[in-house]
Amino acid sequence: KIKGFPFIPELPNLQKLSISENQIQNVEEIPKLKVYDKLFKINLDGNPYFDNSGVAPKTEILIQLEGINVKFVNKEEINNEDREDAVKVKEERRQKAEEERLQREEEERQRKEEEERLRLEKEEEERQKREEEERERKAKEEEERLAREEGERKKKEEEEEEKKKTEEEKKEEEGEEKEGDEVEGKEEEEKENEENNEEEDNQE
Repeated sequence: KIKGFPFIPELPNLQKLSISENQIQNVEEIPKLKVYDKLFKINLDGNPYFDNSGVAPKTEILIQLEGINVKFVNKEEINNEDREDAVKVKEERRQKAEEERLQREEEERQRKEEEERLRLEKEEEERQKREEEERERKAKEEEERLAREEGERKKKEEEEEEKKKTEEEKKEEEGEEKEGDEVEGKEEEEKENEENNEEEDNQE
């Protein structure tokens, strides 16, 4: 059974076509028959698409074969009301397709906005994280700097204290040496005085 029209034979004078009771399920197959511009009578009764489309076969054929002067569909004659119905259904489909297109565009816009929002949110989180890491790094550096300065200050104080202590010890040693020299000088002077006194006594 026929499911579609992968190959359209050249029949330029074809006026009547019956392909009823087949397996045509895709409506996109029907416009392929527009090559038969002299076609005025067509029978597609019993095909799955037309059985399940919810649209009258005459209406569907008039829509799909627009531009061809079809006068009979499934043995039923086309009248003005059928043609008006076809125009109405086609416009309804066009509006529905436009609404679906706009809806898809809106959904795509919202999706992109959400992606952009998430991207900016992620960038902001990363920026805040970098700033926090930079603050922590600077705080650590400042802490280390203060610790070094404190260490240097204490070291300097210790050195100053040690220097002061050394100077005091040196002064004490110099004082003791001076005192020793004075005592020794005094003793020598006393001894010299005694010797002089003895010499004077002997001379007498």
